[in-house]
Order: sequence, then C-alpha cells, then structure tokens
Amino acid sequence: MDRPSNDGDELLIQKCKEELPYITQTFEQILRKYEPSVFKTCQYLLGDLYEAEEACQDIFLRVFHKLKTFQHKSSFRTWLFRIAYNYCFTKRKQIIDRSIARQKLTANIKREFSMDETFNSSNSSASLVHEILHELSSRDRKIITLKFISGLTINEIAESNKIKLSTAKMRLYRALEKFKTQYEKKMKKN
Repeated sequence: MDRPSNDGDELLIQKCKEELPYITQTFEQILRKYEPSVFKTCQYLLGDLYEAEEACQDIFLRVFHKLKTFQHKSSFRTWLFRIAYNYCFTKRKQIIDRSIARQKLTANIKREFSMDETFNSSNSSASLVHEILHELSSRDRKIITLKFISGLTINEIAESNKIKLSTAKMRLYRALEKFKTQYEKKMKKN
C-alpha cells in the first residue's frame, strides 16, 4: 500500500503556517497528498461512504484551522491521523446514539399505538417513522421527540416550552393523531 512520504512535510507545514489563512496553495498540496489515505481511514472506521466523505472534509477543515498550533512533537502524519481517529470515533458514537434514539422512538410509538401486528421494528418501519416525523410540522415533531426520545413528562414538556400543562397535553394529543393518520395512510399504500 502506498503511503504518503513524510519527506518535505516539515517545509510544507512551515510554509503553510506562514501563508494561512490567506494563501491556500501549500495547504492544497497537503490536502492532495493526504486526502486519499484519510478518506480510506474514515471509510473503514465509519463504514459508510457518505459519512466518510463528510468526515474527511470536516477533518481537513479542522487541520486548516489548527495547523498553526502544530508543534512538531510528532510527525505531521501522526498529528493528522490523531485528529482523524478522534473525529471518527466521536462521529461513530453520534451515529450509534442516533440509531439508539431511532430504536427508542420506534419502540415508544409502537407501544403508544399498540400496533403489535402491523408494526414491526425493522429498518423499513423505522425509516417510515422518521419519514412521517419529517412530514409533521416542527412543533409537532418537537413535542413527539421530547416525549418519546427525551422521555420528558407532560409537566416537563410544558415547563421547557413555557406553556400551560393543558396546552402541552393538547399539542401532544394532536401531534400523535397527525402521526397516526399519516402512518395509517402509508400502511394502506404498502
């Protein structure tokens, strides 16, 4: 496997530190040299092409902003990949947390509507739930999320939104009715 050579990195980094943020030609050389291996690392760690592309861009953006703090205590390559690994591990945790939140939402909505026969917790049902949620107004989506993802009580929802308890109950009831209507329409189509 071809690895980028560290020859000349010190000169490139020093020139970059002097030029950034106004002149980016030297940074672009560093980007071309290391982007393929950083991207492959991101793809391996995250297991998703889209997430890897986004992570790679974010990592080089961080490098762009932090390059002036690089102190040459290690090679630039080591420093760069430390940033990449840390970013990817944080991103992977966020992906897992989102997945857990989706599973909780699916389970809570299933329990709320008692749809044991018609509603299974497969990925297609989870994506259907998210599709419906995104079709709801932001206010309806927010109250459902506060109740079923965050696990807030009706009192806590009322307090956090600075509304009366009766208003919170009514908004939740209406949001759930809208969700249920959309869900039933989509299930009939399938």
